[in-house]
Amino acid sequence: MTEIPEDQRVKLRPPPHVLNVQFGTIWNIATPFVYRYEDRRWIDEFFETGKLRLSTFSKFAEYKDEARGDTEEGSGFCYGETADGKSVGVFQSQGISAAVLCCSHRLDEGLRQAFSREWAFEITNTVGFALEVSRQLPGFRHGLEGSCLYRSDTGIKRAIDFDYEKYKLPDGSIDMQMIFDAGGALGGPELLLMKRKKYESQQEYRLLWELDVANGDYIDVTAPNARQHCRKVLDSDWS
Repeated sequence: MTEIPEDQRVKLRPPPHVLNVQFGTIWNIATPFVYRYEDRRWIDEFFETGKLRLSTFSKFAEYKDEARGDTEEGSGFCYGETADGKSVGVFQSQGISAAVLCCSHRLDEGLRQAFSREWAFEITNTVGFALEVSRQLPGFRHGLEGSCLYRSDTGIKRAIDFDYEKYKLPDGSIDMQMIFDAGGALGGPELLLMKRKKYESQQEYRLLWELDVANGDYIDVTAPNARQHCRKVLDSDWS
């Protein structure tokens, strides 16, 4: 952690707000309708059996096409500043054990072609859908859903409450636990939802299920009850 002069401090951005509603009265939230672009045979199989293929961040990095490929998904440089003018920076990755379903707020023929997909289906209740999928995923720990954040600078810059002094060792060196704790202080949903500005037209809505272990490029899950929260897209819906 280093001292920084006041005139050299960077512009900091607050983290996105994550909602966990526990009101004493009713508070209604209208969740979005989102679209999953996919080939027809997989859509038909989902509506027949409930089988769904979820991806992982490692798979995103393998796509060669511009529309889908992104080697920076789920990772980035995180920078924090304390109120007394100290700074700390760490590079970290999140979502290593996450199953991911990428959707879009938009139903658009241009997006369908860009994704090289034949069709799409609509998720009409994202929370209900995610819950039913989570019930069929072994090792499910917690989940996240939300609209992606599009920025030119995908680094995290945040004001943090961080006690640097407690990591100083008697010999003057720094306890390496500081790096892990700094990563925790700078963590949250941002890295899981962050995308570069050039992808903004995709208007992505992302659902993630954190698991104990997520091996390979795909995770196949059969969640027949998730179908009640979806519908097939009709020809007329594209116009």
